[in-house]
Amino acid sequence: MRLKLPGISNLLYFAERKYTTHEGKIARQYLCPIEFAAQEDIDVDGSIYYYGICDSTVTNFHSSNKTEALLDGHRYFFNGIKDLLYASEAKCKTAILGLQPPKDKTKHYEYVTNHLDLIKQLAIELKRYHDEALNKDKNFRIIIRYASEMNASDNEWHNNPEEYKSTYRAISKIFKIDVAFTDVQFNFSPVMRIGMDLSTIKQYWPGDDYVDIVSCTWYIGKKEDAENSTKRFDEYFQWAMDKGKPFGIDELGGRNLHYTEKSIDNSERISLMMEHLISLGKQCDYVTTFLGGSDDYPYKYAVTLEHLKERFVDRITNPEMDLPSVSAINRNSLLIEEQYALNILENLPLQKFNKLKEWMNLSTPNVIGPETLEKFYSRCKYYGFDLSVDGINHFKDRHNLGNTGNAKGIIGKQTAAVYYQELMKYISRSPNPNN
Repeated sequence: MRLKLPGISNLLYFAERKYTTHEGKIARQYLCPIEFAAQEDIDVDGSIYYYGICDSTVTNFHSSNKTEALLDGHRYFFNGIKDLLYASEAKCKTAILGLQPPKDKTKHYEYVTNHLDLIKQLAIELKRYHDEALNKDKNFRIIIRYASEMNASDNEWHNNPEEYKSTYRAISKIFKIDVAFTDVQFNFSPVMRIGMDLSTIKQYWPGDDYVDIVSCTWYIGKKEDAENSTKRFDEYFQWAMDKGKPFGIDELGGRNLHYTEKSIDNSERISLMMEHLISLGKQCDYVTTFLGGSDDYPYKYAVTLEHLKERFVDRITNPEMDLPSVSAINRNSLLIEEQYALNILENLPLQKFNKLKEWMNLSTPNVIGPETLEKFYSRCKYYGFDLSVDGINHFKDRHNLGNTGNAKGIIGKQTAAVYYQELMKYISRSPNPNN
């Protein structure tokens, strides 16, 4: 059982690793090799890994006229996760791929548009990893983080929301339609720090149909910036929650460190930011922390990691999120489809449950009564959700939700969250049924 801080499903640290490729070049690899776990102090076999392509992109992988999108260094990363997945008892491991426009090109998005054939090749190669895992009854989950921090003035591809949106949609189409890699997920990852305005971020939104995960990067550079930066983050966080999609933080940190600054420690700053996330009372699917330092000074990671562990891990062991209560419903009299509808509702966090009640024009938040169940079940039928036993099993299998053994046909929090996400897609496209 993995540790879940209130509001944080996976707490990861973000480290840098330098390695030499088979071509003799020095490359950088950014990844999250460690998670907190409930049973062990540190679990080195984590389930989420991060690869940031910071100085290159799929659009310039081919300087040596290779016919493959992934170079040796990239395959080293993905093959490593694949090997861990197959050797582990875990059913799923996730790679978050930072896919950035090239920094050394004047027309960044135009360069991407002119090299969509390479994007397609990348999609084909990543889908192979995913499909191979499925054949072994495993899930190699891949999240694409495209052109992150596109609203930051220090990024060369900033201040161009229209081209960001058009290339984001084009890349999503290539992965999900042209290559049929339907299980890949795309996140939306602007930067949140002092001076960043929500109205500007909204200009970059590619559309609900294209974004699977709402994320961001959040830094507080100076102590005196904390109040303003936190306010900006809260505005964005609430807007993201209203989207009804999973939420993550791709980068969270305090001061940016240089290799020569051995004495700087971000422990306290990061801890305060974590405390704030917990105080929001909502759920973050993952939070990736920059602990500071570099791989030249690995003790920095250990110091900050130990600080966070002492502050949070010993305090909390797998807490439950607040869930709605059931009132005046006789479970024994329900049809099997109604029982499954009730299971979905009672496993949703209050924020998502109350949003459904608002959509159904029902009062009395936090409570599932007979009218709530009746209207929700009716809407599920209206949008074509099959809540029979076979329908539930098919849904869980199609979404890789662990439908074997004791979990077969069971709706828990994860399955309920996916039903909510799928239902919200129909709600955004279709009129509200009159029932």
